[in-house]
Amino acid sequence: MSQVVSEGRIVRILKRLKIFDQWEVAKWAYQQGWEIDKSNFIFWTVMNILGALIPVYLLRVTQEVVNSITIGVETSDFKKVTWRVALLCALWILQSSYNIIPNIIKYTMQTRYSIAMQRKYAAFVNTIPLYKFDNKEFSDQISQVGVTCNRLAYFIGGTTSMIGSFVGTIGLLWFAFSTSWILLVIGSIQAVVSLVLVGRVFQQYYDFWSVAKMERRKQQYYSGLLTGREIGKEIRAMKLSEFFRSRWRVLVEKLTGMEIELEIKSNRVRNILALMYLLFTLLILGVGVWLVWRGKILLGGLVIIWQLNDQLFGTVQSLVSHYLYTVGYMPVLANQKEVFEMVFDETGLPTREHKEIKPKEPVTVFRLENVTFGYVPEKTVLRNISFSVNRGETVALVGDNGAGKTTLIKLLLGLYTPNKGRIYFEGLPYQELTQEYLYSKMGAVFQDFKQYHFTIRENIAFGDIKQLHNDAVLMEAARKGQADKLIQAQPKGLDTFLGRQYEEDGLELSGGEWQRIGVARAHVSDKDILILDEPAAKLDPVAEMEQFLEIKNSLGGRTAVLVSHRLGFARLADKIIVLKDGELVDMGTHEELIKAGRHYAEMFRAQAEWYEGSVAFNGFERANEW
Repeated sequence: MSQVVSEGRIVRILKRLKIFDQWEVAKWAYQQGWEIDKSNFIFWTVMNILGALIPVYLLRVTQEVVNSITIGVETSDFKKVTWRVALLCALWILQSSYNIIPNIIKYTMQTRYSIAMQRKYAAFVNTIPLYKFDNKEFSDQISQVGVTCNRLAYFIGGTTSMIGSFVGTIGLLWFAFSTSWILLVIGSIQAVVSLVLVGRVFQQYYDFWSVAKMERRKQQYYSGLLTGREIGKEIRAMKLSEFFRSRWRVLVEKLTGMEIELEIKSNRVRNILALMYLLFTLLILGVGVWLVWRGKILLGGLVIIWQLNDQLFGTVQSLVSHYLYTVGYMPVLANQKEVFEMVFDETGLPTREHKEIKPKEPVTVFRLENVTFGYVPEKTVLRNISFSVNRGETVALVGDNGAGKTTLIKLLLGLYTPNKGRIYFEGLPYQELTQEYLYSKMGAVFQDFKQYHFTIRENIAFGDIKQLHNDAVLMEAARKGQADKLIQAQPKGLDTFLGRQYEEDGLELSGGEWQRIGVARAHVSDKDILILDEPAAKLDPVAEMEQFLEIKNSLGGRTAVLVSHRLGFARLADKIIVLKDGELVDMGTHEELIKAGRHYAEMFRAQAEWYEGSVAFNGFERANEW
C-alpha cells in the first residue's frame, strides 16, 4: 500500500513539474525527426556519442604514453611507446576532424529538417477552413508555427548534443573510477556542484530573456518608428519624434538596468564557480600526489588527473547549456504539436478533383434559398438571404459597412457553407460540387487582394498562370483593368518588378495602381463569371466609374457580381441587391429601387448630395465649402 501511495505521489510531483507534458512534446518532436530523415537522425546521434567519448580515450592513451615513456627510460624498451604515441596522434587528428565535420553535418541536418517542416506547414495551412482565420488568437497561433518551423531542427540538434555531453560525463566519471574510487567520489561531487552552479547561471540568463523579450520587441518597434522610411513623413508631420524617442529611452534604460543586475548576479555565481573549481583542482591534485606516493598510479596518472578535472568541468557546462537550450524550445514545439494535431470540420466545399459536371439549370448561375450564416454560431452575419443571378446578368451588391457583402461573396465562391439554407450553382447544390470546379468557372478580385512582389507579368498572370508568357493576353487584361498605360510607361514593360522589398529598382505603386493590377488579374482568364469585391475602392470617383464602365463593356455576355460602397456604378447593373445588417432589404433595377424610396434610395441620395456639395452633418447644412 505504501509503495502505491509513494508512486502516486511521484506521479503527482511529475505532473506539477509538467514532466509528462514535456515528454509528450519531446516524443512528438523525435517522431517528426525520425519521419523526415531516419538515417541522418541515427547518424547524428551516434556521431555525438562517439565524439563525446573521444576525450575519454585521449585521457586513457595519454596516461599510457606518459607511463610508457617513464617505464621505457628505465628498461630501454620504446616499442610500446611508439605505437601508443601513434595512437595518440590518431586520436588527436580524429578529434580535430570531429570538431570540423559535425558542424557541416549539423548544418545539413538542420537545413533538411527546416525545409521538411516548412513543407509540412504549407500543406497543413492549405487544409485549414478559412473561417478559422477569422479568429485572431487562432491566426496568431498558426502564424507562430510558420516562423518557428526551424526550431525542430535546433531542438533535435540540441538534444543529440545533450546526449553526447551526458555520455561524455559518464565516460569521464568511469575513467576516474578506473583510476581510483576516491577520484570517482570527488569527480561526482564536482559534477553535481558544477551542474547546480552552471545551471544557475544559465537559468538566470534564460529567465532574463524570457522577461525581456517583449521589452526588446517594443524597443525595436519604437526604433522602427523613428527610422522607418514608410512612416517617416507622418511622424515628422505630427511631431511625434520626441514622443517615440522618450518611449525608446525609457525602454533602453530599463533593459540596461536589468542587464546590469543580471551581470552582477551571474558574476557572483561565476566567482563561486571559479573558487569551487580551484578548490577541487587542489583537492584532486592532492589526491593524485598521494596516489603516486602510495604507488597506486604512475606520473602519467597524475598528469591525467589534472586534465580530467578540466575535461569534467567543461563537459558539465556543455551538458547544462544544451539542456537549457533544448528546454527553451519546448513551448514552441508544444504549439506546433497542438496545431499539427488539429482536426477540422468541413466548412467549405471539398477540395478533391472534380469529375465531369453537367449543369441542371444553365440559365440560372446562382440561386440562394433562405441562406443564414455566421462565422461563429452565436453571431449571425447573414439571415434568410434568397435571390438568383441569371447567366449574362451584371449584379451590383451594395450596402453599408458590415452589411455582409464580402461574407456573401465568400459563400458564392464556396469558401464557406451556410449554417442554414442552400446555395445552387447552375441548378446543382454546392454540396455536390468542389472548389476546383467553382474556381474553374469564376474569376475573383477580393477587397483585400494580395500585392505580390513579383513582376507585373506574374501579378496579372496569376489570374490564369497558363498565360504567363502570352503578352497579348496579358496586355488586353491590363487594358480592361486600366493598367495598360502604367505598363507602357515602364522601360521593362510587363517585366517590371513591383515593390522594393526584394529588388532595389522595383516600382512602388499607389493603392489605386495596385487595384488596377488586381482587376487586370481577374480579366486575364476567360472564366464565365467574374466576382469583384470593391475592385475600385482605392480609385477616385471618376476613375472608379471609368473602371466599372470598362468592366461592363468587357464582360461580353459573361456574368458579373460587383461590390462597392459607392453607388454610382449600380446604375450600370441589370440587378441591384441591397443588404442591411445581414438581411436582403431591396432588390431590383436602379430605377425600380429609386422609385420604391427605401434603403437604396436613401443611400443613393445621400451620396449624390455629397458629390453635389451639400451634405448634412449633425443636423445642420454645410454647402459648397469646397
